[in-house]
Amino acid sequence: MEQEFRTKSEKVYFILQDEIIKGIIPPGTKLVISKLAKRFEVSEIPVREALKILANEGYVVLTPHSGVIVSSLSEDDIRQIFEIRINLESLAARFAVEHLSNSHIKTLEQMVEKSKEFLTNLDLKGYIKHNHLFHEFIYQHSNNQRLFTMISELMDFTRRYPPFFNNIQDVNNSIHEHKEILQALTSRNADLVEKLIKDHITRAYHETIRLVKQAKS
Repeated sequence: MEQEFRTKSEKVYFILQDEIIKGIIPPGTKLVISKLAKRFEVSEIPVREALKILANEGYVVLTPHSGVIVSSLSEDDIRQIFEIRINLESLAARFAVEHLSNSHIKTLEQMVEKSKEFLTNLDLKGYIKHNHLFHEFIYQHSNNQRLFTMISELMDFTRRYPPFFNNIQDVNNSIHEHKEILQALTSRNADLVEKLIKDHITRAYHETIRLVKQAKS
């Protein structure tokens, strides 16, 4: 089913954002407004509006002479985003302790069990999505929609990073940490949940930086 958009600029924005996040449009690509207008069968006005929003969110860079360029992720960009993620996600998980019901905990248990299938099937890409859903499920029960929205936007943006689940050991380590987080949630230990999430996301940060440096060398 094709997604419905309220405006032409909204359609251009969401499609371009999705393609940038997925790497279909790689960093450094020059976006030509006239060509985009032709592609989306709209005038240049909604294209400019969409690109302005993407620029404000850091997906593209608007320069006077070079035009519109899909932004690259520097190590400093990654640091800044992860510093925010580490604190917001650990806070959301702490809040969730009071709002996750026994039924919600059961769902998380099932998600951890499901994780083992990705391990058995050597499905690294599948686990990346499943890992995202595990964290998202916890944060959406923080009882703070603004906080959850901010985290979701940051998580979407970090999908542009190199995937840090590159082997079975990475997945195995992640599942082990998810089990620890689940146990802390089950025992309603807010302090421990907050600490475990901070450690979990911090490790993801260090691994991402390592992969970015490796790609540059």
